[in-house]
Amino acid sequence: DSIEVKDEKGAILQELISGIECSFDISYICNSSFKLRGIRMMLVDEKGVIRVLSNTGLVKTNNITIQTTNNGKVSFVFEKFPLPKGNYYVTLSCFSSNGVEDDIEQACKIKVSEGDFFNTGRVAAVTEGVLVDFKVNISQ
Repeated sequence: DSIEVKDEKGAILQELISGIECSFDISYICNSSFKLRGIRMMLVDEKGVIRVLSNTGLVKTNNITIQTTNNGKVSFVFEKFPLPKGNYYVTLSCFSSNGVEDDIEQACKIKVSEGDFFNTGRVAAVTEGVLVDFKVNISQ
């Protein structure tokens, strides 16, 4: 239904800054019942390269059953946002025991500004995908 990018205090960001704590809050509306296997969020650069892949299957989510009446929110939280300055697209996928329930390419576009990457005094210089720690919160 919607995606909001927020800082650690919950303020909605129009532009991300490399190295800060942030969350991608994804609100959803469900039209069917299924056993959730995973929700994947990818950040893809303008060349189509996957730069970040976050999947609820990589963290404990307690095998949630999504039902027709459930609307909710999934939050992917990054303690230190890893990407350098640039424009990126969010791609979302939802998986059940039956396979892919939903797949949304370029769900939204985000802009990242240069920041003090991990308090090193340097800017991020990553040119490929990166492995980063993240947390997931799911509410219904």
